[in-house]
Amino acid sequence: MTMDELIEDGGRRLVVGDRAGGEVDILGIGFGSSNLSLAIAIEEFNDRHPAGRRLTARFVDVRRQFGWHDGMLLPGATMQISFLKDLVSLRTPTSPFTFLNYLQEQGRLSDFINLKTFFPTRREFHGYLSWASLLSNVAVRAADILRAITDEQPASQPDHHANQQRLPAAIRTDPR
Repeated sequence: MTMDELIEDGGRRLVVGDRAGGEVDILGIGFGSSNLSLAIAIEEFNDRHPAGRRLTARFVDVRRQFGWHDGMLLPGATMQISFLKDLVSLRTPTSPFTFLNYLQEQGRLSDFINLKTFFPTRREFHGYLSWASLLSNVAVRAADILRAITDEQPASQPDHHANQQRLPAAIRTDPR
């Protein structure tokens, strides 16, 4: 089953993969901070590997633009965890996707360091996550609400990947 067939939205194709037939290695449902971190890890993995070993991924989200805890962005509210637990620092501290690099790019690194805290405001961390989502090359497509994941592979079709987990053959969305 190809990616073109996997995701349907009222007959409109939402995603086209890089491989022949639109197949992808990873399909992410939703694009919050966890899948953003995964997308960046895939991107950095691909940067270190030749074309034949790279992974393809697509993400589908109901939102038209990235958002993170939008209702919790109260003025002055701070994070409850250290900024070092950003999208990449524990995995790749030298990544261009670190919170510290975001601060540098925004001209705020010195100001943040002078705050004498490891806990940025929620608004600033939201800005970081939004910046990272725009900086990454990941394909994210807006979709309507996911209603069902169904397996449409014919029972008579031989399973050539018996030792691998089978992916669903169709993902259906309904208009909002």
